Amino acid sequence: MATDSVHPRFRTKSILLLAVISLLARMAYSDSSSELPTSQLITQANSLLATGQASKALELYELVLERDPDDYLTLYKKATTQMSLGQNHHASQSLQKVLSLKDFDKAQIQLARIHLKSGDYDACQTELNSFRKNHDKSSVDLVSLESDLKSAQKHLKNASANLQSKKYTKCVEEASEAIKISPQSPSLRQLRSDCHFRQGHVQEAVGDLTHVTHLSPNSAVATLRLSFLSYFFLEQPLEQSMKPIKKCLHSDPESKACKKAFRQLKSIEKELSKTKTLIQQSQLVDSKTGIDEPLISTEIEDLESLSILLTSLYSFGCKAYVGLNELKNSASICETLHKRDEEDIWGIIYKAETLMTAEEWEPAVNLLKEAYHKNEDQEEISSRLRKAQKGLKISKQKDYYKVLGVAKNADDRTLKKAYRKATLKAHPDKGGSQAKMTALNEAYEVLSNPELRARYDNGDDPNDPMSGQHGNPFAGGGGNPMFQQFFQQAHSGGGNPFGGGGGNGQTFSFRFG
Repeated sequence: MATDSVHPRFRTKSILLLAVISLLARMAYSDSSSELPTSQLITQANSLLATGQASKALELYELVLERDPDDYLTLYKKATTQMSLGQNHHASQSLQKVLSLKDFDKAQIQLARIHLKSGDYDACQTELNSFRKNHDKSSVDLVSLESDLKSAQKHLKNASANLQSKKYTKCVEEASEAIKISPQSPSLRQLRSDCHFRQGHVQEAVGDLTHVTHLSPNSAVATLRLSFLSYFFLEQPLEQSMKPIKKCLHSDPESKACKKAFRQLKSIEKELSKTKTLIQQSQLVDSKTGIDEPLISTEIEDLESLSILLTSLYSFGCKAYVGLNELKNSASICETLHKRDEEDIWGIIYKAETLMTAEEWEPAVNLLKEAYHKNEDQEEISSRLRKAQKGLKISKQKDYYKVLGVAKNADDRTLKKAYRKATLKAHPDKGGSQAKMTALNEAYEVLSNPELRARYDNGDDPNDPMSGQHGNPFAGGGGNPMFQQFFQQAHSGGGNPFGGGGGNGQTFSFRFG
Protein backbone atom coordinates (compact mmCIF):
# COMPACT_ATOMS: atom_id res chain seq x y z
CA MET A 1 0.00 0.00 0.00
CA ALA A 2 1.31 3.46 -0.93
CA THR A 3 2.10 5.87 1.82
CA ASP A 4 2.38 9.66 1.87
CA SER A 5 5.19 9.72 4.44
CA VAL A 6 8.82 8.74 4.20
CA HIS A 7 10.29 6.48 6.84
CA PRO A 8 12.49 8.54 9.21
CA ARG A 9 15.47 6.18 8.82
CA PHE A 10 15.23 6.43 5.04
CA ARG A 11 15.02 10.25 5.26
CA THR A 12 18.17 10.37 7.42
CA LYS A 13 20.09 8.13 5.01
CA SER A 14 18.99 10.30 2.10
CA ILE A 15 20.29 13.46 3.80
CA LEU A 16 23.63 11.81 4.55
CA LEU A 17 23.88 10.57 0.97
CA LEU A 18 23.25 14.07 -0.41
CA ALA A 19 25.91 15.49 1.88
CA VAL A 20 28.45 12.91 0.73
CA ILE A 21 27.60 13.56 -2.93
CA SER A 22 28.00 17.32 -2.39
CA LEU A 23 31.38 16.80 -0.72
CA LEU A 24 32.58 14.49 -3.49
CA ALA A 25 31.41 17.00 -6.09
CA ARG A 26 33.44 19.75 -4.46
CA MET A 27 36.47 17.47 -4.24
CA ALA A 28 36.04 16.52 -7.86
CA TYR A 29 35.72 20.21 -8.77
CA SER A 30 38.89 20.98 -6.86
CA ASP A 31 40.75 18.05 -8.33
CA SER A 32 39.59 18.85 -11.84
CA SER A 33 40.53 22.53 -11.37
CA SER A 34 44.00 21.60 -10.19
CA GLU A 35 44.53 19.68 -13.43
CA LEU A 36 43.51 22.59 -15.65
CA PRO A 37 46.13 24.77 -17.33
CA THR A 38 46.87 28.03 -15.50
CA SER A 39 45.31 30.15 -18.24
CA GLN A 40 42.04 28.24 -17.97
CA LEU A 41 42.04 28.58 -14.17
CA ILE A 42 42.43 32.35 -14.48
CA THR A 43 39.66 32.53 -17.10
CA GLN A 44 37.37 30.47 -14.90
CA ALA A 45 38.16 32.61 -11.85
CA ASN A 46 37.46 35.82 -13.79
CA SER A 47 34.14 34.38 -14.93
CA LEU A 48 33.17 33.44 -11.38
CA LEU A 49 34.10 36.91 -10.16
CA ALA A 50 32.02 38.53 -12.89
CA THR A 51 28.96 36.52 -11.80
CA GLY A 52 29.34 37.49 -8.14
CA GLN A 53 30.91 34.27 -6.94
CA ALA A 54 33.87 35.98 -5.30
CA SER A 55 34.67 33.25 -2.75
CA LYS A 56 35.01 30.58 -5.45
CA ALA A 57 37.02 32.95 -7.62
CA LEU A 58 39.38 33.57 -4.69
CA GLU A 59 39.98 29.84 -4.32
CA LEU A 60 41.04 29.59 -7.96
CA TYR A 61 43.31 32.64 -7.78
CA GLU A 62 45.04 31.07 -4.78
CA LEU A 63 45.42 27.83 -6.74
CA VAL A 64 47.13 29.75 -9.53
CA LEU A 65 49.44 31.46 -7.02
CA GLU A 66 50.44 28.11 -5.58
CA ARG A 67 51.92 27.37 -8.99
CA ASP A 68 53.50 30.80 -9.41
CA PRO A 69 53.70 32.95 -6.23
CA ASP A 70 55.29 35.82 -8.22
CA ASP A 71 52.43 36.25 -10.67
CA TYR A 72 51.74 39.89 -9.72
CA LEU A 73 48.67 40.25 -11.96
CA THR A 74 46.93 37.27 -10.38
CA LEU A 75 48.06 38.47 -6.98
CA TYR A 76 46.46 41.85 -7.76
CA LYS A 77 43.22 40.14 -8.79
CA LYS A 78 43.31 38.17 -5.56
CA ALA A 79 43.66 41.45 -3.64
CA THR A 80 40.72 43.11 -5.39
CA THR A 81 38.64 39.99 -4.76
CA GLN A 82 39.55 40.13 -1.07
CA MET A 83 38.48 43.78 -1.03
CA SER A 84 35.09 42.84 -2.51
CA LEU A 85 34.68 40.31 0.33
CA GLY A 86 35.53 42.93 2.95
CA GLN A 87 38.87 41.32 3.74
CA ASN A 88 40.77 44.60 3.61
CA HIS A 89 43.56 43.52 5.94
CA HIS A 90 44.39 40.51 3.76
CA ALA A 91 43.93 42.60 0.63
CA SER A 92 46.45 45.13 1.96
CA GLN A 93 49.01 42.38 2.48
CA SER A 94 48.41 41.06 -1.04
CA LEU A 95 48.83 44.54 -2.55
CA GLN A 96 52.04 45.16 -0.63
CA LYS A 97 53.41 41.93 -2.04
CA VAL A 98 52.41 43.04 -5.54
CA LEU A 99 54.35 46.28 -5.07
CA SER A 100 57.35 44.36 -3.80
CA LEU A 101 57.32 42.43 -7.09
CA LYS A 102 56.59 45.33 -9.45
CA ASP A 103 55.88 49.06 -9.44
CA PHE A 104 52.25 48.56 -10.39
CA ASP A 105 50.18 51.78 -10.41
CA LYS A 106 46.79 50.11 -9.90
CA ALA A 107 48.05 48.24 -6.84
CA GLN A 108 49.32 51.45 -5.30
CA ILE A 109 46.01 53.24 -5.92
CA GLN A 110 44.07 50.35 -4.37
CA LEU A 111 46.38 50.26 -1.36
CA ALA A 112 45.89 54.02 -0.87
CA ARG A 113 42.13 53.50 -1.13
CA ILE A 114 42.22 50.82 1.60
CA HIS A 115 44.19 53.13 3.90
CA LEU A 116 41.68 55.93 3.25
CA LYS A 117 38.67 53.73 4.05
CA SER A 118 40.29 52.50 7.27
CA GLY A 119 41.15 56.04 8.37
CA ASP A 120 44.92 55.56 8.15
CA TYR A 121 45.49 58.95 6.53
CA ASP A 122 49.26 59.06 6.95
CA ALA A 123 49.68 55.73 5.16
CA CYS A 124 47.27 56.88 2.45
CA GLN A 125 49.27 60.09 1.93
CA THR A 126 52.52 58.09 1.71
CA GLU A 127 51.14 55.88 -1.06
CA LEU A 128 49.77 58.87 -2.97
CA ASN A 129 53.12 60.69 -2.72
CA SER A 130 54.91 57.63 -4.03
CA PHE A 131 52.41 57.29 -6.87
CA ARG A 132 52.84 60.93 -7.84
CA LYS A 133 56.62 60.52 -8.20
CA ASN A 134 56.46 57.57 -10.55
CA HIS A 135 53.17 57.95 -12.40
CA ASP A 136 50.89 60.42 -14.13
CA LYS A 137 50.12 63.28 -11.73
CA SER A 138 46.90 64.01 -13.60
CA SER A 139 45.54 60.50 -12.94
CA VAL A 140 41.81 60.64 -12.22
CA ASP A 141 42.24 58.14 -9.36
CA LEU A 142 45.04 60.20 -7.84
CA VAL A 143 43.09 63.45 -8.00
CA SER A 144 39.96 61.82 -6.57
CA LEU A 145 41.79 60.16 -3.68
CA GLU A 146 43.71 63.30 -2.78
CA SER A 147 40.46 65.28 -2.71
CA ASP A 148 38.77 62.68 -0.50
CA LEU A 149 41.79 62.51 1.80
CA LYS A 150 41.85 66.28 2.34
CA SER A 151 38.10 66.32 2.96
CA ALA A 152 38.28 63.47 5.50
CA GLN A 153 41.18 65.10 7.35
CA LYS A 154 39.30 68.40 7.49
CA HIS A 155 36.14 66.79 8.90
CA LEU A 156 38.18 64.83 11.44
CA LYS A 157 39.93 67.99 12.62
CA ASN A 158 36.63 69.86 12.90
CA ALA A 159 34.94 67.00 14.77
CA SER A 160 37.78 66.82 17.30
CA ALA A 161 37.71 70.59 17.81
CA ASN A 162 33.92 70.54 18.33
CA LEU A 163 34.27 67.76 20.89
CA GLN A 164 36.79 69.82 22.84
CA SER A 165 34.55 72.91 22.73
CA LYS A 166 31.49 70.83 23.72
CA LYS A 167 29.65 71.49 20.44
CA TYR A 168 28.44 67.93 20.28
CA THR A 169 25.87 68.30 17.51
CA LYS A 170 28.49 69.78 15.20
CA CYS A 171 30.91 67.10 16.30
CA VAL A 172 28.49 64.37 15.21
CA GLU A 173 27.87 66.11 11.88
CA GLU A 174 31.58 66.48 11.09
CA ALA A 175 32.43 62.94 12.20
CA SER A 176 29.58 61.58 10.06
CA GLU A 177 31.00 63.31 6.97
CA ALA A 178 34.41 61.80 7.66
CA ILE A 179 32.86 58.35 8.15
CA LYS A 180 31.26 58.55 4.69
CA ILE A 181 34.80 58.65 3.29
CA SER A 182 36.37 56.30 5.88
CA PRO A 183 33.59 53.89 6.91
CA GLN A 184 36.04 51.34 8.33
CA SER A 185 37.85 53.73 10.66
CA PRO A 186 37.57 52.59 14.33
CA SER A 187 38.86 55.94 15.62
CA LEU A 188 36.21 57.93 13.73
CA ARG A 189 33.46 55.65 15.03
CA GLN A 190 34.84 56.05 18.54
CA LEU A 191 34.92 59.83 18.17
CA ARG A 192 31.33 59.99 16.97
CA SER A 193 30.27 57.61 19.76
CA ASP A 194 31.74 60.02 22.34
CA CYS A 195 29.87 62.95 20.79
CA HIS A 196 26.59 61.02 20.69
CA PHE A 197 26.97 60.01 24.31
CA ARG A 198 27.67 63.54 25.51
CA GLN A 199 24.47 64.62 23.76
CA GLY A 200 22.59 61.98 25.69
CA HIS A 201 22.04 59.81 22.59
CA VAL A 202 23.06 56.55 24.22
CA GLN A 203 21.56 54.22 21.60
CA GLU A 204 23.53 55.91 18.81
CA ALA A 205 26.71 55.84 20.90
CA VAL A 206 26.30 52.11 21.46
CA GLY A 207 25.72 51.59 17.72
CA ASP A 208 29.06 53.20 16.86
CA LEU A 209 30.84 51.27 19.61
CA THR A 210 29.45 48.05 18.16
CA HIS A 211 31.09 48.96 14.84
CA VAL A 212 34.38 49.66 16.65
CA THR A 213 34.40 46.21 18.27
CA HIS A 214 33.84 44.62 14.84
CA LEU A 215 36.56 46.69 13.19
CA SER A 216 39.00 46.27 16.10
CA PRO A 217 38.12 43.01 17.89
CA ASN A 218 41.13 43.36 20.21
CA SER A 219 40.17 46.82 21.49
CA ALA A 220 39.54 46.22 25.20
CA VAL A 221 38.53 49.86 25.74
CA ALA A 222 35.74 49.75 23.14
CA THR A 223 34.61 46.36 24.43
CA LEU A 224 34.28 47.53 28.03
CA ARG A 225 32.56 50.78 27.05
CA LEU A 226 30.04 48.83 24.98
CA SER A 227 29.23 46.44 27.82
CA PHE A 228 28.92 49.10 30.51
CA LEU A 229 26.86 51.49 28.38
CA SER A 230 24.50 48.66 27.41
CA TYR A 231 24.04 47.58 31.03
CA PHE A 232 23.90 50.90 32.87
CA PHE A 233 22.35 53.18 30.27
CA LEU A 234 20.17 50.93 28.09
CA GLU A 235 19.31 48.53 30.94
CA GLN A 236 19.94 45.50 28.76
CA PRO A 237 19.89 42.09 30.50
CA LEU A 238 23.23 41.12 31.97
CA GLU A 239 23.83 38.22 29.60
CA GLN A 240 23.34 40.43 26.55
CA SER A 241 25.54 43.19 27.98
CA MET A 242 28.27 40.68 28.83
CA LYS A 243 28.65 39.36 25.27
CA PRO A 244 31.41 41.82 24.26
CA ILE A 245 33.35 41.02 27.44
CA LYS A 246 33.00 37.28 26.89
CA LYS A 247 34.23 37.76 23.33
CA CYS A 248 37.21 39.68 24.72
CA LEU A 249 38.02 36.85 27.15
CA HIS A 250 37.62 34.28 24.39
CA SER A 251 40.25 36.01 22.25
CA ASP A 252 42.46 36.88 25.25
CA PRO A 253 41.71 34.75 28.35
CA GLU A 254 44.37 36.66 30.32
CA SER A 255 42.99 40.16 29.68
CA LYS A 256 43.07 41.85 33.11
CA ALA A 257 40.68 44.62 32.07
CA CYS A 258 38.04 42.23 30.75
CA LYS A 259 38.41 39.90 33.74
CA LYS A 260 37.88 42.80 36.15
CA ALA A 261 34.86 44.09 34.22
CA PHE A 262 33.36 40.61 34.14
CA ARG A 263 33.60 40.32 37.95
CA GLN A 264 32.25 43.85 38.50
CA LEU A 265 29.13 43.35 36.40
CA LYS A 266 28.46 39.97 38.00
CA SER A 267 28.75 41.50 41.48
CA ILE A 268 26.46 44.43 40.61
CA GLU A 269 23.85 42.10 39.13
CA LYS A 270 23.93 40.00 42.30
CA GLU A 271 23.26 43.03 44.50
CA LEU A 272 20.48 44.26 42.22
CA SER A 273 18.82 40.84 42.31
CA LYS A 274 18.94 40.93 46.10
CA THR A 275 17.37 44.40 46.08
CA LYS A 276 14.58 43.39 43.71
CA THR A 277 13.78 40.34 45.84
CA LEU A 278 13.41 42.53 48.95
CA ILE A 279 11.15 44.89 47.00
CA GLN A 280 8.92 42.05 45.81
CA GLN A 281 8.65 40.78 49.38
CA SER A 282 7.96 44.32 50.68
CA GLN A 283 10.75 43.95 53.26
CA LEU A 284 11.21 47.70 53.57
CA VAL A 285 13.36 47.84 56.69
CA ASP A 286 15.59 44.98 55.53
CA SER A 287 16.06 46.57 52.14
CA LYS A 288 16.90 49.92 53.79
CA THR A 289 19.57 48.58 56.12
CA GLY A 290 20.72 45.36 54.52
CA ILE A 291 23.56 46.69 52.37
CA ASP A 292 26.22 49.15 53.45
CA GLU A 293 28.81 48.85 50.68
CA PRO A 294 28.91 51.05 47.53
CA LEU A 295 26.79 49.56 44.78
CA ILE A 296 28.08 51.67 41.95
CA SER A 297 31.16 53.84 41.91
CA THR A 298 32.38 55.25 38.65
CA GLU A 299 33.66 58.57 37.38
CA ILE A 300 30.99 59.75 34.97
CA GLU A 301 30.78 63.46 35.78
CA ASP A 302 27.34 64.83 34.81
CA LEU A 303 26.51 61.95 32.46
CA GLU A 304 25.06 59.73 35.21
CA SER A 305 21.76 61.51 34.62
CA LEU A 306 21.39 59.42 31.45
CA SER A 307 21.49 56.07 33.23
CA ILE A 308 18.18 54.22 33.29
CA LEU A 309 19.60 51.79 35.84
CA LEU A 310 20.61 54.56 38.25
CA THR A 311 17.16 56.11 37.94
CA SER A 312 15.69 52.73 38.88
CA LEU A 313 17.92 52.62 41.95
CA TYR A 314 16.72 56.07 43.01
CA SER A 315 13.15 54.85 42.56
CA PHE A 316 13.84 51.78 44.75
CA GLY A 317 15.23 53.97 47.51
CA CYS A 318 12.45 56.53 47.35
CA LYS A 319 9.85 53.78 47.48
CA ALA A 320 11.41 52.24 50.59
CA TYR A 321 11.56 55.49 52.56
CA VAL A 322 8.10 56.72 51.51
CA GLY A 323 6.68 53.27 52.24
CA LEU A 324 8.06 53.58 55.78
CA ASN A 325 6.68 57.15 55.99
CA GLU A 326 10.18 58.54 56.55
CA LEU A 327 9.63 61.67 54.48
CA LYS A 328 12.47 63.61 56.07
CA ASN A 329 15.03 60.93 55.25
CA SER A 330 13.63 60.43 51.75
CA ALA A 331 13.95 64.09 50.70
CA SER A 332 17.36 63.89 49.02
CA ILE A 333 16.66 60.65 47.17
CA CYS A 334 13.10 61.40 46.09
CA GLU A 335 13.81 64.97 44.97
CA THR A 336 16.74 63.75 42.87
CA LEU A 337 14.51 61.03 41.43
CA HIS A 338 11.83 63.57 40.47
CA LYS A 339 14.43 65.70 38.68
CA ARG A 340 15.68 62.66 36.74
CA ASP A 341 12.23 61.32 35.85
CA GLU A 342 9.15 63.45 36.48
CA GLU A 343 6.91 60.53 35.54
CA ASP A 344 8.25 58.10 38.16
CA ILE A 345 5.41 57.11 40.48
CA TRP A 346 7.46 57.23 43.69
CA GLY A 347 8.83 60.67 42.98
CA ILE A 348 5.24 61.85 42.45
CA ILE A 349 3.97 60.12 45.59
CA TYR A 350 6.77 61.68 47.64
CA LYS A 351 5.88 65.13 46.33
CA ALA A 352 2.19 64.57 47.10
CA GLU A 353 2.97 63.33 50.63
CA THR A 354 5.11 66.45 51.20
CA LEU A 355 2.24 68.68 50.07
CA MET A 356 -0.18 66.89 52.38
CA THR A 357 2.20 67.27 55.33
CA ALA A 358 2.13 71.01 54.67
CA GLU A 359 -1.69 70.80 54.41
CA GLU A 360 -1.58 71.96 50.80
CA TRP A 361 -4.42 69.65 49.96
CA GLU A 362 -5.62 70.97 46.62
CA PRO A 363 -2.22 70.79 44.84
CA ALA A 364 -1.78 67.28 46.29
CA VAL A 365 -5.17 66.18 44.91
CA ASN A 366 -4.42 67.61 41.47
CA LEU A 367 -0.99 65.96 41.35
CA LEU A 368 -2.31 62.54 42.36
CA LYS A 369 -5.23 62.70 39.93
CA GLU A 370 -2.86 63.46 37.07
CA ALA A 371 -0.50 60.69 38.15
CA TYR A 372 -3.34 58.18 38.45
CA HIS A 373 -4.36 58.54 34.83
CA LYS A 374 -0.74 58.23 33.62
CA ASN A 375 0.47 55.33 35.74
CA GLU A 376 -0.33 51.64 35.59
CA ASP A 377 0.39 51.09 39.29
CA GLN A 378 -2.77 52.93 40.34
CA GLU A 379 -3.24 51.11 43.66
CA GLU A 380 -0.27 52.98 45.11
CA ILE A 381 -1.91 56.29 44.22
CA SER A 382 -5.59 55.72 44.95
CA SER A 383 -5.30 55.46 48.76
CA ARG A 384 -3.16 58.60 48.89
CA LEU A 385 -5.66 60.37 46.66
CA ARG A 386 -8.46 59.53 49.08
CA LYS A 387 -6.32 60.88 51.91
CA ALA A 388 -5.68 64.12 50.04
CA GLN A 389 -9.35 64.52 49.10
CA LYS A 390 -10.36 63.93 52.70
CA GLY A 391 -7.88 66.55 53.87
CA LEU A 392 -9.14 68.99 51.26
CA LYS A 393 -12.72 68.40 52.31
CA ILE A 394 -11.95 68.91 55.99
CA SER A 395 -10.05 72.08 55.22
CA LYS A 396 -13.13 73.51 53.52
CA GLN A 397 -15.75 72.43 56.04
CA LYS A 398 -16.90 74.40 59.08
CA ASP A 399 -14.42 74.32 61.97
CA TYR A 400 -16.64 73.47 64.92
CA TYR A 401 -13.70 73.36 67.31
CA LYS A 402 -12.78 76.90 66.31
CA VAL A 403 -16.40 78.04 66.69
CA LEU A 404 -16.42 76.81 70.31
CA GLY A 405 -12.84 77.91 70.90
CA VAL A 406 -11.60 74.49 72.05
CA ALA A 407 -8.82 72.08 71.07
CA LYS A 408 -9.57 69.02 68.97
CA ASN A 409 -8.96 66.75 71.94
CA ALA A 410 -11.34 68.62 74.26
CA ASP A 411 -13.41 66.40 76.59
CA ASP A 412 -17.15 66.70 77.28
CA ARG A 413 -16.68 68.92 80.33
CA THR A 414 -14.50 71.36 78.42
CA LEU A 415 -17.00 71.42 75.54
CA LYS A 416 -19.93 72.23 77.85
CA LYS A 417 -18.02 74.99 79.63
CA ALA A 418 -16.93 76.54 76.34
CA TYR A 419 -20.47 76.33 74.90
CA ARG A 420 -22.07 78.05 77.91
CA LYS A 421 -19.48 80.79 77.93
CA ALA A 422 -19.84 81.38 74.17
CA THR A 423 -23.66 81.51 74.27
CA LEU A 424 -23.59 84.27 76.84
CA LYS A 425 -21.70 86.43 74.39
CA ALA A 426 -23.51 85.30 71.24
CA HIS A 427 -27.11 85.59 72.49
CA PRO A 428 -29.03 88.38 70.72
CA ASP A 429 -30.11 89.78 74.11
CA LYS A 430 -26.44 90.15 75.06
CA GLY A 431 -25.34 91.95 71.90
CA GLY A 432 -24.84 88.87 69.80
CA SER A 433 -26.81 87.63 66.80
CA GLN A 434 -29.02 84.78 65.71
CA ALA A 435 -26.40 83.66 63.19
CA LYS A 436 -23.75 83.34 65.90
CA MET A 437 -26.14 81.38 68.09
CA THR A 438 -27.01 79.05 65.21
CA ALA A 439 -23.32 78.40 64.56
CA LEU A 440 -22.68 77.63 68.24
CA ASN A 441 -25.66 75.27 68.41
CA GLU A 442 -24.52 73.40 65.24
CA ALA A 443 -21.02 73.01 66.63
CA TYR A 444 -22.08 71.81 70.06
CA GLU A 445 -24.73 69.46 68.63
CA VAL A 446 -22.07 67.65 66.62
CA LEU A 447 -19.16 67.69 69.07
CA SER A 448 -21.22 66.71 72.11
CA ASN A 449 -22.47 63.56 70.36
CA PRO A 450 -19.67 60.93 70.22
CA GLU A 451 -21.02 59.33 67.05
CA LEU A 452 -21.52 62.63 65.21
CA ARG A 453 -18.16 63.92 66.44
CA ALA A 454 -16.41 60.79 65.10
CA ARG A 455 -18.06 61.33 61.72
CA TYR A 456 -16.98 64.97 61.72
CA ASP A 457 -13.41 64.13 62.67
CA ASN A 458 -13.39 61.70 59.78
CA GLY A 459 -14.34 64.40 57.28
CA ASP A 460 -18.08 63.81 57.28
CA ASP A 461 -20.00 66.85 58.50
CA PRO A 462 -23.44 65.70 59.73
CA ASN A 463 -24.81 69.18 58.97
CA ASP A 464 -23.63 69.02 55.34
CA PRO A 465 -26.18 67.18 53.14
CA MET A 466 -23.44 66.47 50.53
CA SER A 467 -20.94 65.18 53.07
CA GLY A 468 -22.13 61.60 53.22
CA GLN A 469 -21.18 60.74 49.65
CA HIS A 470 -18.34 58.22 49.41
CA GLY A 471 -16.81 55.90 46.85
CA ASN A 472 -14.62 56.63 43.88
CA PRO A 473 -12.03 59.28 44.72
CA PHE A 474 -12.60 60.61 41.21
CA ALA A 475 -16.33 61.21 41.82
CA GLY A 476 -17.35 64.28 39.88
CA GLY A 477 -13.92 64.40 38.29
CA GLY A 478 -14.36 62.19 35.26
CA GLY A 479 -13.11 58.98 36.92
CA ASN A 480 -13.38 55.67 35.13
CA PRO A 481 -15.66 53.10 36.86
CA MET A 482 -13.46 50.32 35.49
CA PHE A 483 -10.80 51.30 37.99
CA GLN A 484 -12.99 51.29 41.11
CA GLN A 485 -11.63 47.86 42.03
CA PHE A 486 -8.32 49.55 42.73
CA PHE A 487 -9.83 51.76 45.44
CA GLN A 488 -10.65 49.00 47.87
CA GLN A 489 -7.38 48.99 49.73
CA ALA A 490 -3.98 50.64 49.78
CA HIS A 491 -0.66 48.88 49.59
CA SER A 492 2.75 50.04 50.67
CA GLY A 493 5.67 48.88 48.58
CA GLY A 494 9.22 47.96 49.52
CA GLY A 495 12.46 49.22 48.22
CA ASN A 496 16.11 49.73 48.77
CA PRO A 497 17.17 53.23 49.79
CA PHE A 498 20.62 54.49 49.17
CA GLY A 499 22.66 57.63 49.48
CA GLY A 500 25.33 59.08 47.29
CA GLY A 501 26.58 62.01 45.41
CA GLY A 502 28.21 62.86 42.16
CA GLY A 503 28.66 65.38 39.43
CA ASN A 504 31.17 68.13 38.96
CA GLY A 505 33.75 65.58 37.90
CA GLN A 506 33.79 63.77 41.24
CA THR A 507 33.32 60.08 41.94
CA PHE A 508 29.64 59.13 41.75
CA SER A 509 28.49 56.38 44.08
CA PHE A 510 25.39 54.80 45.54
CA ARG A 511 25.33 53.51 49.09
CA PHE A 512 22.61 51.54 50.77
CA GLY A 513 21.82 52.31 54.40
